Amino acid sequence: MKSKKALGRKLYLLLAVPFVTLSAAFIFFSLPSAHVSSQSVSGIQFRSQVWSGEIIITGDVTIIRDLTILPGTVIKFKVQDDQGKGLEVAPDGFNDDDPTRLISYAQSHASLDINGKLLAQGTPEQPIVFTSAAAQPALADWEAVSPGGGGSIIEHAVIEYSRNGISPAGSHLNSVFRNNVVRHTMWGCFSLGASSPQVISNEVYDCGHEAIDVNGGSPLVEGNTIHDSHTGIVVLKGSPQIRNNVIRSFGDGIHVEPGANPQLADNRIEPAPPNSTSEWRYGSFAYRALDAPAQQTQQDAGSNK
Repeated sequence: MKSKKALGRKLYLLLAVPFVTLSAAFIFFSLPSAHVSSQSVSGIQFRSQVWSGEIIITGDVTIIRDLTILPGTVIKFKVQDDQGKGLEVAPDGFNDDDPTRLISYAQSHASLDINGKLLAQGTPEQPIVFTSAAAQPALADWEAVSPGGGGSIIEHAVIEYSRNGISPAGSHLNSVFRNNVVRHTMWGCFSLGASSPQVISNEVYDCGHEAIDVNGGSPLVEGNTIHDSHTGIVVLKGSPQIRNNVIRSFGDGIHVEPGANPQLADNRIEPAPPNSTSEWRYGSFAYRALDAPAQQTQQDAGSNK
């Protein structure tokens, strides 16, 4: 039979461990936001952060909590990744020969991932800028900005020279991306995945895969001006509302895969001329505008003007 002393010690440990865990969690989530201004950032950041000035990203950044970016902030991504991390994207029949899908690219190019909420609210006078730090910027100089928390807002921002533009993770039922300029992107300028944000009144152009892709969920895509891209909008899965968008000078307007159920209304579509030579290049590899992955479906043509 165990002694009373041993039983007491065991009971103490059973009570102490959860108490210490809860106390540590309370202290962690009570920490004030760290204000980061005009400095380099890389790696895992455990506290919520507020960014201002000029932020230089030298490798993959993961914000465990929330990130607020003040108006006028410029975030520059060096064409490198001092964290050396990343995942390969599987071939899908379209991107098979694209070197930016390979792990060698992912481990040498930086991304910004926010596990919590991203509040990047610029103004017309002081936009927030996400761009390349290279003297001569090029497509896919950096990977993507990926907010994870619902209620994220990106507005009056310029996002350029990335591989995947704005690439939210999670449901994003209460998130809004509006009045932004997203451009010069190797893949999707808005890579929405299965999220359901509102994507409203953005100018989106020079996108090598598509301006906006939907792979599930029920996002609202409304009032955007999309031009000079390989494809305007791709709907692989889900039931997005896509209305009042202007899509011009593209290889494929709104492409809808079988099984997807978008609601299309009052979109204006103007294809690129048949002699278009637009392309999106990374090294010796290029996507070309009129090498469209699919023809516009009858559903597209019948539901838009």
